[in-house]
Amino acid sequence: MKANVFGYVSGHLGYNVHTQGFIEGMINNGIDVKTTPLEERMATEVSSVIINSIKKKFSYDAPSICLSYGNDMNRFHGKRRIGYTVWETTKLPQDWVEPLNNLDDVWTVSKHSKMAIENSGVKKDVKIVPEGVDTTVFNNYVDPLHKDKDTFIFLFVGKWEKRKSPDMLLKAFADEFKPEEKVRLAMQCFNPFIQNFNPYKVAFDLNLKEHAPIVFLPPAPTRADMAKYYKTADVFVSPTRGESWGLPIIEAMACGTPVIATNWGGHLDYFNDNYGWLLDVDGTEMPEDNMFFKPQEGNEWAKPSITKLRELLRYTFEHKDEVKKKGGMNSYKYVDENWTWEKSTSVVKELLKE
Repeated sequence: MKANVFGYVSGHLGYNVHTQGFIEGMINNGIDVKTTPLEERMATEVSSVIINSIKKKFSYDAPSICLSYGNDMNRFHGKRRIGYTVWETTKLPQDWVEPLNNLDDVWTVSKHSKMAIENSGVKKDVKIVPEGVDTTVFNNYVDPLHKDKDTFIFLFVGKWEKRKSPDMLLKAFADEFKPEEKVRLAMQCFNPFIQNFNPYKVAFDLNLKEHAPIVFLPPAPTRADMAKYYKTADVFVSPTRGESWGLPIIEAMACGTPVIATNWGGHLDYFNDNYGWLLDVDGTEMPEDNMFFKPQEGNEWAKPSITKLRELLRYTFEHKDEVKKKGGMNSYKYVDENWTWEKSTSVVKELLKE
């Protein structure tokens, strides 16, 4: 079986990691893949597996899959054109709909994302191909970084944007934990779209009250380093307003780290209270984020409860035995048995036969 894949193959953002894992999973599942990068130049190094697939010749008789934004779907060709895209809120941008309707097939990663695509006027029968995790890198056997064993660590990983709610987490933590308590919040934040982004500056501007230690981690140089961040944490926290999939959530789970995550969004396809704690929402609202989400009638994301977030931070800090039970091998085995890239791309093999 052959396939052509178009996508952004280098970098550390969601589409980049998704594309890398997807291609490698397909190849590991025996699919002969020709990769065509959509970026003009590589932002980071990519694996030799992907480099070799880039060097292959285009297969004109094989289907082509474009893993990208909905309004990017005019950038690829093939005998059968399949668009593989994601969305986090309840309605797509208007300029995504026509390009998706012009494809032969549309795939996405979760029930939530499928709902958003179909509710926006896309007439295709949208198929779900879940994302996955490379459990050879993210697993319960990773060696954690050195830390004070008496200090409880919460971890956040993600782009600094309103959808991810890093400001809410900082406020909840600062309001809940006094300076003398043996607890720490570690934030691995970034935003390549903000010039000279400085997480300490944006945190300072929040005027937080005196609090237990908060540290901002440098970007992890490799995926193996990122796994060490997850493994060192006691609890991973994602007070997100919306996810199509939520890759850091499932990577943390694979490393045996239990999760606090919003009870709304695509990650509910795989995340439940067997592996962490669901954060209640105070309904939904129209997204307000001029950088990524323009105001649009009928578009909504979640309103995570900051009160409930504070309660869950305190609860997990005070119930360490429960934290250990929800994480560890319990969490890792669940991910390894159900949510690897090989599992994901086995769905692809079946869909390509249709």
